[in-house]
Amino acid sequence: MYKPIWKRNPNLEYKLGTKCNNSHIVEIKYPTDPSAYTKHWCGITTWKNPKWMDVVLASGKTITSKELEIDAVQ
Repeated sequence: MYKPIWKRNPNLEYKLGTKCNNSHIVEIKYPTDPSAYTKHWCGITTWKNPKWMDVVLASGKTITSKELEIDAVQ
């Protein structure tokens, strides 16, 4: 009876120095994984507008922006 309604996820704001995952963000860079990018209609990967970004933390870990958990400000 009811149609499922698409709900937009709120944008996650992160930048250098943001405290997340018990560390600080040191570097934000484009991912090298081709699955982060969409394929063009002719089969070529479009290397623009990735679905996520790679984030380097001060602890040395590299995670995707999907795995970020922003720490609460106290």
